[in-house]
Amino acid sequence: MSMKLKVKLVVFLVIGVVAALIFVYQRFFSRAAKAKQALKQSVAVSLSEAIDNMVVKIVGRLELVDPANPLIGPLSERPCAHYALTVEQKSGKSSSTIIDEKQTQDFWLVDETGRALVQAEGAQILLTIDARRKSGTGKDAPPRLEKMLEERGKKSKGWVFNKNLRYREGALEPGETIAVMGLCRVQSDPQGGTRKVLTKPMDGDLIITDDVSLI
Repeated sequence: MSMKLKVKLVVFLVIGVVAALIFVYQRFFSRAAKAKQALKQSVAVSLSEAIDNMVVKIVGRLELVDPANPLIGPLSERPCAHYALTVEQKSGKSSSTIIDEKQTQDFWLVDETGRALVQAEGAQILLTIDARRKSGTGKDAPPRLEKMLEERGKKSKGWVFNKNLRYREGALEPGETIAVMGLCRVQSDPQGGTRKVLTKPMDGDLIITDDVSLI
């Protein structure tokens, strides 16, 4: 075996090992993987059963704190309490992310026994990606998507031809059934009495998902 061929084999082997390590990390040890495992291993309780300083998993319905001022999903134009938008540009066999945008606001989680304020900023949010679009060769981006791109300093067209773009969005919508796992705190309610708040534990993440396989 020639030295050149040996070097190629070593390079392929190293690439394969690195790819395998990345897969194992993402599948079992990443922040998202740990959040999924925590959700699957936890049994949901009702809001009436959640007590102060207790880490709980609650399944309920999302309600906006201020329905008149929701976030708006840039791709779907739907009102929501959180959205994640990704736009990728494909060139040949490679692709690059040109937009990776997320916004979050607090919301109410409601079940048949009560409601709690979810302090969602900084949470680990596992979303179902349910809005997808494409533009590129032979398919112009509609004016609404073109405007969305321009607001973020991007364009769907290159010097001559359209760029091949893939748009993806997930969102937490009002009325949607979700699961929230976090620390329950009982606090004074500005409207009087007390209220329950779900927030980030000291040693972990506040986890939120609309993925039915994790609820």
